[in-house]
Amino acid sequence: MKRTTLVATENASRYLQQLSKHWAHKFDVDYSETKSRINLPLGELNMQASESALGLEVTSDSPDSLDQLCDVIERHLDRFAHRESALVYEWK
Repeated sequence: MKRTTLVATENASRYLQQLSKHWAHKFDVDYSETKSRINLPLGELNMQASESALGLEVTSDSPDSLDQLCDVIERHLDRFAHRESALVYEWK
């Protein structure tokens, strides 16, 4: 199962790197300034940063895990973006 969203932000690369570094001490993480792959217990997160947006792709084996993973990602990114107006997630 998979969900994707494109989050409008001029700080996409910064948030991608912050989240990747945050989880690198606990999980398998591979990242650069523009791409990231994070293997989490609930599934996998792939991110891609551009100048105006952060693309998120989440995969998991179950709908419940997918819901939980999306929620965890949103909460973490919202913490990093606390100075920015609210980020908008439209998962598809």
